Amino acid sequence: MRLFSYDPRKFKQVLAGEFDYYTNTFIKKVNRSHYMVKEKGYGISEDVIQQLIQLNCEVIKIKTKKNLYEFDFDTLLNQSIKNYGNGDQRFIKI
Repeated sequence: MRLFSYDPRKFKQVLAGEFDYYTNTFIKKVNRSHYMVKEKGYGISEDVIQQLIQLNCEVIKIKTKKNLYEFDFDTLLNQSIKNYGNGDQRFIKI
């Protein structure tokens, strides 16, 4: 199932990633432009996180061109909410 988030900078819905019901896993495909140097990782929008809570997400996977990073969903929930212009997000350090 594809999950979308509203991006206030682009004024439209953008694809946030895909949720797999069988494994309760959220998969986000990213490229270099998604990397937040200040946070040393990748962000997931707060509205997507709220959807993932409703879907009982257990695992977050961040897929880059070369690597696949896997985290417990609780790791993401323990991060503080930040806003750098693209809406509220929580960042996972890589």
